[in-house]
Amino acid sequence: MRGGTESQGYTILEVMIFMAISGLMFVIAAGFVNGKQAKTQFRQSMNSIAADVQRVIDDVDNGFYPSGQDFNCKAVAGNLNISAGSSKQGENLDCVFMGKVIQFGVTGGNEGAYNVYSIAGLHYVPSSGNRIPTSFIEAKPKVIGFNTTEHNIFSGSEKVTKVTSSGAPINGIGFFSSFGTYASGVSLQSGSQNVIVVKIPGPGVLGESETSMVTDIESQVTNPANQISNPNIGICVDSGSGQFGKLTIGGTSNQRLTTSVKIGNNADAAAVGC
Repeated sequence: MRGGTESQGYTILEVMIFMAISGLMFVIAAGFVNGKQAKTQFRQSMNSIAADVQRVIDDVDNGFYPSGQDFNCKAVAGNLNISAGSSKQGENLDCVFMGKVIQFGVTGGNEGAYNVYSIAGLHYVPSSGNRIPTSFIEAKPKVIGFNTTEHNIFSGSEKVTKVTSSGAPINGIGFFSSFGTYASGVSLQSGSQNVIVVKIPGPGVLGESETSMVTDIESQVTNPANQISNPNIGICVDSGSGQFGKLTIGGTSNQRLTTSVKIGNNADAAAVGC
């Protein structure tokens, strides 16, 4: 007869306790990983939005607009008349590319949708001996349309909850080339042009249709009160998974516009500024 005791292994109760603890630890770890992954994805989305806004600003600075379709742009009785036609980019001598407007929260689309409208204006003022315009009122800006409008959708479940200018709600943000200073009314002086910001006021609730937004753009851009020399634009974004982000667009007169991003959870929404 051998002395000592023989190993009897684990009891069913011990195995069940071990599995329960292991399962709980797995759930905690998975939740931590998923939460961290969601935060990383949201930060990437916010950085992507910031990059797209910067791309629009750079397009205006470089004088670029998408020519998805040929069209005619003519000065008729002192106003722009844009219609379907065969004139290619650069062939419409009566008008000039002025800038772009971003609209977030588009009616009839995904809540994460946003549009970018290209704007044209008169190249010359017919009533003043074909003088180059020196103001938005003289340029009479008009949305080009004809497939030059960009329709974009966020990659995830993000949606913009509000857009503000110095804390006051607005419906759109415009970026335009300034009119510059001309020597003897003809030669553009070097360094006299920069990108300026124009706010598009609205009812304060996002969700306008494209038709209403086009009307607002063409009527509001010419109002000097909407042209911002020291912009403080805020774009608030809800991740759809418990986080908020704010993209701020700022700058001072005659200086390059800058963008910055803040991110926090629901409890930090006020601290983020949303």
